[in-house]
Amino acid sequence: NLPYSAAAAIVQKVLAWDGWDRGVFMVQKEVAERMVARPGGGDWGLLALSVQSRARARVLFHVPPGSFRPRPRVVSTVVELTRSVPAPVERTEPFFRVARAAFGQRRKNLLNSLSHGLGLDKSSTAATIAAAGLAATQRPETVDMEGFKRLADLLCPRDVHAEDVVVVPRVAENAGEGEAQVPRGQ
Repeated sequence: NLPYSAAAAIVQKVLAWDGWDRGVFMVQKEVAERMVARPGGGDWGLLALSVQSRARARVLFHVPPGSFRPRPRVVSTVVELTRSVPAPVERTEPFFRVARAAFGQRRKNLLNSLSHGLGLDKSSTAATIAAAGLAATQRPETVDMEGFKRLADLLCPRDVHAEDVVVVPRVAENAGEGEAQVPRGQ
């Protein structure tokens, strides 16, 4: 039974630890729904990606407020997490960098959220989104894990480490705004 105000952070710590295979947690129902969410729904976001990139998550059962004294104002849910081996996401740093940028402006489309969140110009961002098989007008909550993996692979190639990528101003002929990613030292 995790403290509800810190449940998501605690689950994140467990997921990052190598010494676990299975965990059963009681969390607030809304947190559980976000952990097991699927693309296309309003609950699909960073928590779902974080959990599902490392584990299989499933709701076991709900616990009504009347089961506790004092009675809370929320429904609790027991969730089982089973470590995925191998993990569905191999390159977590670029994957989550792209996902954080996408969900940083959740109600914006991919083009706007990624170009703003990663500091990239819109034309190269649009081309990358298309190369990943996605639409620039899609909202982040409609992109599945595979889509985020493709975006991360295109935005942060394997021969360039995510921590080695810096954002530098793009020098444009028309002095317009925009930025580009350039590997450090080049």
